[in-house]
Amino acid sequence: MTVLPLQFRPTVNKRDTGLMNEGGWVGSNFMRFWQGLPQVIGGWQLNSTTMEGAGRKIHTWRTIEGKSAEAIGTSSHLYSRINGTQRDITPNLFDTVLEDAFTTVNGSPIVTVKFENVHRLSAGNTVVFSNQQSTVGGLTIDGSYTVTEVVTERQITITHGSNATSTASTPTGGFVDLVAPLPVGLGSNPDAGFGSDSFGGGPYSGSDAPIEELRTWSLDNWGENLIANPSGFPIFEYQAETNYLDLAFNGDFATDASGWALGTGWAYGASKVSKTAGTGANLSQNIEEVLEGGRYYVATFDVTRTAGSLKLRVNAGTTPAVIDVGAASSAITKTGTYRRLFLCPADPVDIVFEADSTFAGDVDNVTYTLYDKAYRITTAPPRVDAMFVEPRGVVVALGTTLLNGSYSATSYRCSALGNNRLWIPDTDNISSEETLSGGGGRLMAGIATRQQNLVWGDDGVFSLQYLGEVGKAFNANLVGPGCGLISRNAMAASSGFVMWMSNSGQFYMFRGVGSTNLGVPEAIICPLGEDVFANLDRNQALKVHAGINSKFDECWFFYPDARDGRECSRAVACSWTQSAGENEIPWVPHQLARTAWKAAGVLENPIAVTAPNSSGESYISEHESGQTANGAALNEYIESGDFDLGEGENLFCINTIIPDIHNQEGNLKYTLTTRLDPHGTDKVWESAAITPSTTRVFPRTLSRQARIRIDGLTSGAAWRLGKLTLDVTPTQARR
Repeated sequence: MTVLPLQFRPTVNKRDTGLMNEGGWVGSNFMRFWQGLPQVIGGWQLNSTTMEGAGRKIHTWRTIEGKSAEAIGTSSHLYSRINGTQRDITPNLFDTVLEDAFTTVNGSPIVTVKFENVHRLSAGNTVVFSNQQSTVGGLTIDGSYTVTEVVTERQITITHGSNATSTASTPTGGFVDLVAPLPVGLGSNPDAGFGSDSFGGGPYSGSDAPIEELRTWSLDNWGENLIANPSGFPIFEYQAETNYLDLAFNGDFATDASGWALGTGWAYGASKVSKTAGTGANLSQNIEEVLEGGRYYVATFDVTRTAGSLKLRVNAGTTPAVIDVGAASSAITKTGTYRRLFLCPADPVDIVFEADSTFAGDVDNVTYTLYDKAYRITTAPPRVDAMFVEPRGVVVALGTTLLNGSYSATSYRCSALGNNRLWIPDTDNISSEETLSGGGGRLMAGIATRQQNLVWGDDGVFSLQYLGEVGKAFNANLVGPGCGLISRNAMAASSGFVMWMSNSGQFYMFRGVGSTNLGVPEAIICPLGEDVFANLDRNQALKVHAGINSKFDECWFFYPDARDGRECSRAVACSWTQSAGENEIPWVPHQLARTAWKAAGVLENPIAVTAPNSSGESYISEHESGQTANGAALNEYIESGDFDLGEGENLFCINTIIPDIHNQEGNLKYTLTTRLDPHGTDKVWESAAITPSTTRVFPRTLSRQARIRIDGLTSGAAWRLGKLTLDVTPTQARR
């Protein structure tokens, strides 16, 4: 007998035929190569709490108190998980008060609504009005309406339930409360074809019209706060807390008015406080050490009004003064339940209900809490396609509304240093804008990495190095033409390494400062690349995303495979610290439906989002946890290419396979496929279950060429393949 050891290159190669890939692996699932040998990946567990929509981005960070914080952006929602407690924090596009917003035409139900700023609404979106202070054209605009038409970027129309009785030729109607939910994004692109209408966004510059584009998210943290941007919409911020408690004392006035200061004309009675007309006076409550300057709060309260007007204001400052807090301080001249969102000024002293001299009415059921959803940074650009936070404290908006009001897909703007609400350049800040031309294309994404920032277009990649000068925050250089990003989240970084999947049909690495290839993107040899790009559903390419598995120095690229459907269903992963030969690193494929991924760090293990089920619900999955697929078997396998027995001339009898499995848990199966010549008929032999105590299996089959496959059979399996060895006997038969 002849002992025939089998050694295979530590990578999976689908680029070559089985015969061309002799000495290599041609297929696998849920395997990795570590220190030259294949082993099973870790399993995963699902969190039982559901989310709506397909996950598109995960971000993790820690609060000042050290609590773990996660944010998950889906096609329809934004969620937070603080110390494991999940909360829907989906922002409203508007949560404000408009003034004199309506125009009517006599005999028509169509009402034109005017906005002070770019609205970003589309026909079919929802807007909700309440507490209109005075009628317009005989109409009271109250309740939920559907946007009928987008007239301009600052005007829409809605359809009322009845016709106007007069024409209001100029906008009127007094103050009215407005809530406009963030429009639900596309879960999948329509079948019109990948790249139609520049990713659905219109021309490269000049247009700021609403867009129909698959919803992706940019997520980053600003200190302990989250900064979030749904592609094509404004930038939002979220204040991460475990609980959002009512901070008002005795706001229901159940038995008295204790805790409140009652000015002239204010009095308690019948479980509320009331004021008579005659003198302007305030109802107030001390909020020192209760509310914090620079944070967003929401106040709710009931007003019963007979005459006059009332305002919500704040007494604040080192020399305290009662001041307006934006639109929340709009005058109230109508009975109703009010909800006002406001930014608390520095050094707050009192919450104030300021009544004019003619006000007569009641105030009751007062609450004020830290706002528990993401809120719009109203001073930031109204359209941002992607963004990131530079580590020094600068928000960088990519593909954005410029200072002149036009939109540019190839330009960026940045906030002032340390102030995400200041976006207007001045002599004392570094807020600025710049067009990145010369080969980058439409800006797709950015990331902060070691000693520089990378910004990708769909055609190239730029390096942005911090300057911090007035009017010029960064110095931009094109470092890689022709290697643009295929989607906004198709890149991942670890320890100065950045890897991404390109529109060009290749994968790239950028090693950064201190490397021998400083500042030069390197194409990575990928023996799975042809299979990936040949089967990629190009129409859904914006779903491609990348993530790091730091324990094994791996980068995983998830993509929608047209063989499986529209959602991300497969991944290819590489390990940049391992070797598969000269200038090559190991690659493996996985059939795993995950729509977003985040590396371990804040959390012990990587987490991902499952593809939505038939009800549109998805789950968080914790990876490298146990050895099961949420309790089921992984069904892992690895399969070799064809290999000759000897030189392929003699016919051999394969007598024995000698297993060499390290740390085996559970049972395996060997499948040996043999043939007598390269184009002969396959003969398949399958072993019985190979247990951890199995020392030999006996195929006893004749062959000149063979390939071998190893399958895991057991839920909870773990194993690492050592050296495969065959005992073979040559026969006298020759080719």
